[in-house]
Amino acid sequence: MYWSEKDRKYIDKMFKNVLSRQTPYFRRHLAINKKKTNIKVIKLKKTDSPLEKFGGLSSIDGEVCFVMEHAKNFDTVFFNVRVDIVCTNIYHKVLKTFSDVSPDNILDTPKMTTNIWIFKVGTIDFFKIKCNDVVNTKS
Repeated sequence: MYWSEKDRKYIDKMFKNVLSRQTPYFRRHLAINKKKTNIKVIKLKKTDSPLEKFGGLSSIDGEVCFVMEHAKNFDTVFFNVRVDIVCTNIYHKVLKTFSDVSPDNILDTPKMTTNIWIFKVGTIDFFKIKCNDVVNTKS
């Protein structure tokens, strides 16, 4: 499930700090079409090693989502759980959605993709996210 005991402790601490707003990874709540949600956003860079560690999670909490900024492509090689993926452009408009993506999958993202959002399975259906919706952080 996790790469090591150290990684497990790191992830547990990260989630605790995100949910209590005590971490630099926390960056506001998710907003869909300018409507605020209760989902907290963890911002990752493509080169961050925590991406591999987060992929080792056995499940993703419904209160947290991940965003990779400045990412053109994405694969779920390190993930142990199914996820929902949303690709957005520089203006935060949805280009493509991937529902219930299985582990060890390489996604065919659109050419204009700049941000990739990773959600718990069922989030796309619950919020009815579709192309040209706006997905960003509430300011």
